[in-house]
Amino acid sequence: MAGKNEIKASVRLEGGSTFKKDITDVNKNLKQLDAESKKTAAQFDGQANSLQALTAKQKVLNQTLEEAQRKIQLYDARIKDLEGQQKSIADATEKYRDELKDAQAALSHMDKGTDAYRQQAAAVEDLSRKVALGEKNQERAAGQIQKYKTEQTQAEAAVAKLNREIEDNARYLKEAESASDQCATSIDEYGKKTKKAAEESKDLGDIAKVALGNLAESLAIRTNRVGNLFPLFHKCFCFLLLLEHGAHQSFCCFMTLHTGFRLDKFSI
Repeated sequence: MAGKNEIKASVRLEGGSTFKKDITDVNKNLKQLDAESKKTAAQFDGQANSLQALTAKQKVLNQTLEEAQRKIQLYDARIKDLEGQQKSIADATEKYRDELKDAQAALSHMDKGTDAYRQQAAAVEDLSRKVALGEKNQERAAGQIQKYKTEQTQAEAAVAKLNREIEDNARYLKEAESASDQCATSIDEYGKKTKKAAEESKDLGDIAKVALGNLAESLAIRTNRVGNLFPLFHKCFCFLLLLEHGAHQSFCCFMTLHTGFRLDKFSI
């Protein structure tokens, strides 16, 4: 019986319940931290740019980032574990498939009704179950790997967003620490960007318009079909407006990727 259980274990997926519990715990913690973030925002309503409010916000953001990074690590570990199990199951299933062929061949040469035939038939049935289980769990592993990779990508996007929030809030904190009234200057008391920050965003949009104009003119000389490229210009313009840093460099990289033209030579 011990040998039979050992064989069965080799074609089964393990560790799923532990992983699901860990992910559930992390999601629960993230939900609690989201509630804490809302509580902090309500507590400092009308004082969002104050040193005290920004310090409290930074604390919650850092705690949230820690949990979000832990979530990525859990996905990474589970994916690697599943990939290892998938290979082991594939190897074991192939072994049992070979054994099944040999067992079926031996059974075909036995006399029906004998004890030897019944024992061999039971062995064939057992090996058939193992092969079927192995094939099923290979498919399950592949499905779970794909699912968790998608969820991991979503978690990584959330971490990237958190990092940007932390970076921005750290900048506001520095402003508040340096200010005589201990309030940041880039955002107002409600956490919205001030006129100065809005003007900086407008400057970014102006850079985008000039860059697109120069690009259109340059491509017109080469292709004589700028009109056909207008939808692409519009998409790239929208893309650029979403950026906060490195606008010109990101714009050039993005357009070079999608048009095949080297844009680093075009001045803005």
